[in-house]
Amino acid sequence: MKIPSILLILAAVPFVNGAVVTYPSLNGILDNSGTQTGPVSIDAAHRFVDPDSGTPVAGIERYYGGTINLDVTTDWGIEGEVTFFRSDASEAFKLRLNEGGGSTWQLSRGGASANLGIGGNTSFDYVIKVSDKDWNLVNVDIFLNANANNVTEGTPDFTIDTAVGSTPLDAIAFKRTGWGNNGAFTLANSFSSTVWTPVSSVVPEPSTYAALAGLAILGFTWYRRQK
Repeated sequence: MKIPSILLILAAVPFVNGAVVTYPSLNGILDNSGTQTGPVSIDAAHRFVDPDSGTPVAGIERYYGGTINLDVTTDWGIEGEVTFFRSDASEAFKLRLNEGGGSTWQLSRGGASANLGIGGNTSFDYVIKVSDKDWNLVNVDIFLNANANNVTEGTPDFTIDTAVGSTPLDAIAFKRTGWGNNGAFTLANSFSSTVWTPVSSVVPEPSTYAALAGLAILGFTWYRRQK
């Protein structure tokens, strides 16, 4: 007897990884300049706290990732920012997504940038790793697309170092900047983790599980009727 496809889909749904926390309220559509999702508080166990030590301290890495869908009428003048805040609500650092040379998208901060090699309407996955470097400096490693979906942590697309101080990284926000209303960014799969986590392995949010559960019941009912 043929097994309904919905049951096969459900069998492929990953189990919850206890090291991963998702942020449904960080997801959403940024459809014009100035719209923002967040700031959203980071789970207490996933906040990066700089040990303020003269030598790098291993084992306190934190990972923040998700998917950004670009639905734009033109990529000229479209920009976005992801900002990390300290627990005192001050800005720790931000990364900017903007249209670069040759109508391709870039992710940048200061003089460091990574060209995504894609333009116009598309989507990409990202993982931001924050780890200790020296005193109040941290390394911020950016993994994009394929590098954000490796089973094991690989080589980042680019790395910056920045001062964050001893105050924990407490919250994240996304903001649409630039000129006019030439399209939208849609954020999805937003998560944080204490270990390397490919974006593709992030489990669906509770509302998605509820929908899948309903489909499972329908699939089981159909299966029983065919027996």
